[in-house]
Amino acid sequence: MHKLVHQMRDASGAAATDAPCGDIESVRSQASLLEQSKNYEAAARLWQDFIEKHPQDAEAINELGTVLVCAGRFEEGLTCFRRALAIRPNFISAKTNVGVALRYLNRPQEAVAEFEELAAIAPDDAVACFNLGTTLYSLGRYDQALPWLERASDLSPSHAESAQELGKVLLKLKRNEDAIGAYRRAIALEPDCVEALMTLGGLLQAARQFDAASDLFHKVVHLDPNHCNGWLNLGAALLGAKRYAESLAAFRRALAIQPGSAVGYSNMSLALMHLGRLEEAIDACRKAIFIDPGTSMATFNLGNMLLAVGNLREGWQAYNYRYARRGGRWFRDEAHAAPWTGEDLGAKSILILGEGGNGDLIHFARYLPALNDLGARVSYLAPKRLHRLLHTLDGSIALLSEVAQNTRFDFQCPLLSLPGVFENLGLPIPSKIPFLAAEPDRVAEWKRRIGDQGFRIGIVWQGNQEEGYYVRSYPLNALRPLAKIPGVRLISLQIDGGTEQLENLLPEMRVERLDPDFDSGEHGFLDAAAVLDVVDLLITCDTSIAHLGGALGRPVWIALSQAPEWRWQRDRDDSPWYPTARLFREQEKGGWDSVFSRMAAALKDVIETGSIAPSTGLPMPPKSPPRVEVSWGELLDKISILEIKAKRMTSPTSVTNVRREMAHLNAVVAGLGPLPLQVEKERLRLRTTNEALWDLEDAVRACETEQRFDGDFVGLARKIYAFNDERAKIKKEINTLMKSTFIEEKEYRTESQ
Repeated sequence: MHKLVHQMRDASGAAATDAPCGDIESVRSQASLLEQSKNYEAAARLWQDFIEKHPQDAEAINELGTVLVCAGRFEEGLTCFRRALAIRPNFISAKTNVGVALRYLNRPQEAVAEFEELAAIAPDDAVACFNLGTTLYSLGRYDQALPWLERASDLSPSHAESAQELGKVLLKLKRNEDAIGAYRRAIALEPDCVEALMTLGGLLQAARQFDAASDLFHKVVHLDPNHCNGWLNLGAALLGAKRYAESLAAFRRALAIQPGSAVGYSNMSLALMHLGRLEEAIDACRKAIFIDPGTSMATFNLGNMLLAVGNLREGWQAYNYRYARRGGRWFRDEAHAAPWTGEDLGAKSILILGEGGNGDLIHFARYLPALNDLGARVSYLAPKRLHRLLHTLDGSIALLSEVAQNTRFDFQCPLLSLPGVFENLGLPIPSKIPFLAAEPDRVAEWKRRIGDQGFRIGIVWQGNQEEGYYVRSYPLNALRPLAKIPGVRLISLQIDGGTEQLENLLPEMRVERLDPDFDSGEHGFLDAAAVLDVVDLLITCDTSIAHLGGALGRPVWIALSQAPEWRWQRDRDDSPWYPTARLFREQEKGGWDSVFSRMAAALKDVIETGSIAPSTGLPMPPKSPPRVEVSWGELLDKISILEIKAKRMTSPTSVTNVRREMAHLNAVVAGLGPLPLQVEKERLRLRTTNEALWDLEDAVRACETEQRFDGDFVGLARKIYAFNDERAKIKKEINTLMKSTFIEEKEYRTESQ
């Protein structure tokens, strides 16, 4: 806000005026009452009448100017101020008001010149410093504005607006901690200033001080129960504080005030998701998108939730909106390449753009050899620190840390868009495990250092603490139930953040530390990969080391928060990505104790049985399952049917069993090497045929339920025969291409027989 100055006093404190003091004070008193009721025209007439009698009274002319500016008559006000200055050149109030009028007239550069001249004359004038600082701020000259606003605040420590404006410029200069201090002072001086409460709340929320932020937003909605943004921000702060039920209630209040708020529905979906109410969360996202089809955040949230419930096709499509919320641009101009959306890659080059964190870069690297299998020449743009680890991928993958200007590719694609393209093409998730490997010499060295005594468990308890990932971490002391098991050795693989917890272990816990040089070189994860090859088990939170363990095919137990990331899905203890992983889920917010109690019970079973099954990360069963040789056509047909069941079944238990079997069979296929391109094409035909058979059998069952055995029923039955014949032909073609030992044969009885 621009600060107008109504009057000036001389050194003795008396009003500087040419008229008798009583006369001007009487007019001022009457004009003030009129201004308070916004009757500026009447107030102006009072001053004009006075000035007719006292035409050389600079103070009265200045007062008239302030009334005219308040009435929106800025040019007339400016004329009055200049007239007052012509009468009295050192009239500081009038000079201040010239700058203010210029601000209102959108002439900020001229205003700055006036305020700078005034500050030179009166460097201790708080109003002059304030106006100069705020004008420089309005011009985006934040570095220059800062010292003037600091001076204004120092000169007038009881002025709330000076503290608030100082907070604004500090915020622009990204000095958030200092801005928090300035806003705290502003609120101490003016506790009910909603704008300051909202801004400070946002700053505290950004600093992850969620409870403190929610206190401020609570005050906002107490002051103004219909403040929609207050309720939205309160909901977001409570969400960060993991107070999900309260967060949901706040978002519902916001939507009651503004039912058409796409942001309200989008944010509410997150509270619902964390409460485990995924279907309601998905519905909230869809409402947000209906209100605002361009809302990238709601669409991205929808993608995460659909993937979590296994709706891969629509989920991957919505997940692509991750770029829209960051500005919409992902492709690299210097690649001179078109986006790949599923075009034929035979003899084509493709650049895969690494994205996300280390976990994503490792997790989805499995798709790179699969692109080779589709005939592509593959280049992977990834951080140089990961190149040595990624060199162990199968196939021919060129690893890049930058794209040279003279390089050309046929196609380019973001790493995390590959699963969606594969899904649209009907191609399976690449399932070869392991798809990365540790360096043998490094494995031998770490085996020497660690030794073979006891049951060796590598542990990681904290991942990236930014952008909400902190909810995935658990406290190190939560591993106490495992530490108490005789013979168990807990070996820390934690680096950087989180290692400070090693200094505050419970008395009954012992955690071994690896050498200080563990994974400290220029190449990341090499020591971690080697150690994982040595230890008997990895126990970790949802962080990059979990993906490394899974990619190496090592047994890994992952402790998951109540609402984990989409890739771990819901209501299952295995992973569709890593057959050697076992998932232990938090059953209630902050319920890590129950997670590790269950994990300890499972670990005791493992130790008693002597080993962990390499394909599942679960205790080895007492008896091995039967193992028989089957034809390639039969194996791929079985996997195809399991894929359909995984998508179409609704029982969580059934889906879990189906996915476990599917993961096992996919691991068998992956372990036998990549399939020829022609076989992959036949596999896609087989999947399409089996989906058609599923639909036909559903239709036949519907007829049976209705006891309707008419011509439609007969037609459906004949189609089933035809599709089964087609299915048999495809399986036989696969067997021929793969030179199977076993070939399925079919023979039909005819009427003549």
